[in-house]
Amino acid sequence: MGIRARKRGKDSSGSSSDHGDGSFCLSWRLGVEANNVVAWPTVPPKCYRYVESYMIGGQYYRDLELIVEQILGYVNETILVGDSMDAWILDVDDTCISNIYYYKGKKFGCDPYDPLGFRAWATKGGCPAIPSVLKLFNKLVEKGFKVFLLTGRDEETLGQVTKDNLHSQGFIGYERLILRSGEYRGKSAVKYKSDIRKQLEEEGYRIWGNVGDQWSDLQGDYLGNRTFKLPNPMQIWKSRNETIFQNTNWDISAITHRIWSSVKEFNLAQLHHSDVSVQRRCVYKHVAWHSPMDGWVKWNLDGSVNSQGASSGAVLRDTMGNWLTGLVCNIGVTTITIAELWAFKDASHISLTRGY
Repeated sequence: MGIRARKRGKDSSGSSSDHGDGSFCLSWRLGVEANNVVAWPTVPPKCYRYVESYMIGGQYYRDLELIVEQILGYVNETILVGDSMDAWILDVDDTCISNIYYYKGKKFGCDPYDPLGFRAWATKGGCPAIPSVLKLFNKLVEKGFKVFLLTGRDEETLGQVTKDNLHSQGFIGYERLILRSGEYRGKSAVKYKSDIRKQLEEEGYRIWGNVGDQWSDLQGDYLGNRTFKLPNPMQIWKSRNETIFQNTNWDISAITHRIWSSVKEFNLAQLHHSDVSVQRRCVYKHVAWHSPMDGWVKWNLDGSVNSQGASSGAVLRDTMGNWLTGLVCNIGVTTITIAELWAFKDASHISLTRGY
């Protein structure tokens, strides 16, 4: 399979007049997607062109298509029981339908957050479908799955406009559109969506898959058999927009607590770093990807763990370094060893099914 390694190279998903800025912005976007960079007020101004290029230059949609192909591979392998209780859950905003036109008007997150502007946008019902997800949706319905669209939008103020928007974009045939009712107003997205998934399982549904663009869509309890995270470097804006979807106000004390927690964590990390640097000598070593032998392919596997859960991922390349396929999976709370073994398991399964 190969050892885990890192390869230095240039990114083609965005552009920057300065290579240093482009490299930083690529790393910054990866940090946001992996939920490691949190609580940032706006997209760094020097990354405006990079994020713009990523979102509208084609790479964002290519990333979506890649992940949807992985999901479809899993769907095609799934055997339905046949009692009409096999279910999938799809998030709505930036999963089924896109807010990209709104983001464009706000410099893709470089402008300060505008709650009134987003409320006005959401009430227009003009979100376009994300083509690859619409393709997935139609496949799920065609195969006989009961598809539940689960959104944090407020049922009272955005219920009808959301339903009309989805229907106009081709999302027809789902089992149920579930919006946030009054009893969940003010509760976190993780708590709200966990409770809804619990209710579905108590009704007898088997949740085979759960798809969303935010980690809060894929965290908590009753996640189902598999979860799939879609790309969205704008997810911090969407987190803020939940206050608009819920028709509630900001909890200032909670925000202040989170900021201070981040500051304390940073200070502790700095102290730890200084202690370690005194006790041991750092050795800097270039680490590069090494190609496999002719006729072979090579997996690079990794796992990550933080306070909110664990995830695993892998990339498959040939002897020329060409990308063949990849995977990423949110696996809940576990250890780093299990996360890396999970990546090994999924990579082995793909290798067997594809004849590698």
